Amino acid sequence: MKRIVYKRILACALVFFSPHVKGQELQWQIKVQAPSIQSTDKSVFEALEKALQDLVDGTRWTEQVVDPAERMQGSIVFTITEHNQGTGVMSGTLQIRSSRAVYKSDYQSPLLFFMDPSVSFTYMENSLVEWSANRHSSNLTALMGFYVYVSLGLEAESFAIGGGKPYFDAAQLIVSNAQSANAGKGWGRFDGTKNRYWLIEDISNPSNQPFLSAWTTYHREGLDKLYDTEKQLAAKESIKSSVLSWKPLHQKQPNLFLLQWAIDAKSDEIVSVFSGGPSTQVTDLVGFLQLLDAANANKYLNLGKPR
Repeated sequence: MKRIVYKRILACALVFFSPHVKGQELQWQIKVQAPSIQSTDKSVFEALEKALQDLVDGTRWTEQVVDPAERMQGSIVFTITEHNQGTGVMSGTLQIRSSRAVYKSDYQSPLLFFMDPSVSFTYMENSLVEWSANRHSSNLTALMGFYVYVSLGLEAESFAIGGGKPYFDAAQLIVSNAQSANAGKGWGRFDGTKNRYWLIEDISNPSNQPFLSAWTTYHREGLDKLYDTEKQLAAKESIKSSVLSWKPLHQKQPNLFLLQWAIDAKSDEIVSVFSGGPSTQVTDLVGFLQLLDAANANKYLNLGKPR
């Protein structure tokens, strides 16, 4: 990968591009499924899937011009469980996955893996779906814009401390506009503990800044240097110290959503990193991971042991 460190960092606040300019930043696949909807005509879901794919592909989300091979990988899957044909109101869940390439590797490192448990929006077949960054035009486009900007922020932050702030600010603006529009569940503080509000609130909260600093170190000093056999041990130590630096946040807030979605995204990757190559002492790391991810404690038992 030839991407330089500051490739995706904005020098100024995000500018809001016309949706008619071909997007350059993302290579995302959008899927809409409705397995439990009893209807012989699925064309509305097919039309929605196409409209959302066109939205992602046709919107310029940033100022950056990115080589096709360097576009952020990702997917969004809508699972519709309720659909009112008369009003066009749909509700269900959304699963978001996004990743970024690791330096001199074909490997894609997970940035965000999250199941949004409660999404609702209105869509009538063949209706226009356009992105508007300055206002809440619809819950559907707000959902798309929110997850795009959170993912872009996490990617930019993985290259440099503070790199993701303009994107995180854009995601927070989307939440604020949705709240003002009374857009429904998932946008508010009291809509549960694992929703869009808390996702961006935790990322942007100054008291959680150590997480973002560790996020940068984890990727730049860790993953991006694993290609060099002479630097692998130091890279693994950087990854270990980055994860362990989350400890004070966990001690302060054991149920912090920030750490829950982070370990959901990174657990398999961490296991892979410490399951081969030069060995390093991982007793403290294993103990913390088992505490942080108690439901999957057995996953970490063999960390650091030869395969």
